Amino acid sequence: MILIGFKSETTGVGHTEDNYANVTHQRMDIIAGSPTDTKEDLAKLYHAMVTIGEISRKKLAKLEDELEFSDISEAEYERLSDAYRKDTSILKYDRVLIIDGLILK
Repeated sequence: MILIGFKSETTGVGHTEDNYANVTHQRMDIIAGSPTDTKEDLAKLYHAMVTIGEISRKKLAKLEDELEFSDISEAEYERLSDAYRKDTSILKYDRVLIIDGLILK
């Protein structure tokens, strides 16, 4: 079983006086998966990742809001914000699928 995330990304490819053209791409990432995973395991993993991501998004917003008044070092701020951003990366997907497939490589 494989947990796959899809994200739509729109890019501009040209601009004229009359027309602005956009192209929408589908980005696909393999989030997790192994031959021994079940769909229930992957569903639990995904929901746990979303829960952690939502908590980290709130912590990141609070960290940024209180940065001016806090006494944390720049290195500590970078460490915390990087960790929180990493946790929130699961929230970027428009669609997440669990598929039964072969992992060839």
